[in-house]
Amino acid sequence: MLMNNYLKLIRPYDFGRKLSKNAPSIYLQSQIHGNETLSTLVLHNLINRLSLLESSSFSGAIRIVPRANPFAWNSYLYSRHGVFNLTTGENWNRIFDWDCVAKFPKKNTAPSTLISYLNQKISSENNTTKLLQYYLLSLSIGYNHIVDVHTPENGIPHLYCPIMTDKIPTFDIKYVIEYQKEVINTFDDAHNRINQYYDKLNKNNAITIELDSNIPASQELVENWTKIFMNEFKKIGVIKNDLNSKAIIQDDIKIGKVRDFQTPVSGIQKHFFNLGKVVPNNSPLFSILPFDLKNEIIIKTTSDCIPICLRKDTIVHPGAWVVRVFDIQC
Repeated sequence: MLMNNYLKLIRPYDFGRKLSKNAPSIYLQSQIHGNETLSTLVLHNLINRLSLLESSSFSGAIRIVPRANPFAWNSYLYSRHGVFNLTTGENWNRIFDWDCVAKFPKKNTAPSTLISYLNQKISSENNTTKLLQYYLLSLSIGYNHIVDVHTPENGIPHLYCPIMTDKIPTFDIKYVIEYQKEVINTFDDAHNRINQYYDKLNKNNAITIELDSNIPASQELVENWTKIFMNEFKKIGVIKNDLNSKAIIQDDIKIGKVRDFQTPVSGIQKHFFNLGKVVPNNSPLFSILPFDLKNEIIIKTTSDCIPICLRKDTIVHPGAWVVRVFDIQC
């Protein structure tokens, strides 16, 4: 299939008013990693829900792209690997470096100029990774809130942002990870660098959120997240808030950083924790039994922490992260 045909599968669904500086707006996408299905189910359910609303219910613009990466989805269908580009080994969510500042050094450059530039790049690009990067950025530049929705391999809800402010929607997620000035080339990171540089975008923000994956996806879970998203739309003002609805009030947010615990050898892993439960300092976190079945290696915590995500694979290889923890002391 030709690359342009792939791009036609990346369909944006638009609701509410047209994007303008005078009305609030939000962009949401899912499945940049092809194997992350709950996020896509939730966004499809949101599309169905928003389609039932009268035009008068909207006070801003909403754009939803439920399948942001058909390359990764196709890879997942046929190889069961939707996180990486199989030909290059690139993580699909680490491809968003950008060169807009080099092309447009003036900070008062209009968003429409950036979008036109990206569209020009798309028309002449042959590299699939760059094509995907340019196209998704072109769809999303200019929105007040840009949300990349993921489903971790096996984890509990958490949120990534450069720094937490009262302008960032939380979607009822209590674990907020700040990556501050670190350049990680994720979709939200690229947007935050763009937003910080260009004056006409500096009031916008971009985040990544991770939904539940430690429990099976179900209609009930999808409906629960749909309700949370709809409430958040009302809080930021893109949907009018009727008197009978109750916006989510969140007062238990924990802000910190994460650390990945890796395995030094290949072997079979065993966990000694529960996701979301505190593991005290110097406690066993997981073990690796090498394939020679000798000298089991036990990895311990180095501070009080809360495991939020783990590698589901029984067999792991050297250097692979096994557990991602939220460091309580950060």
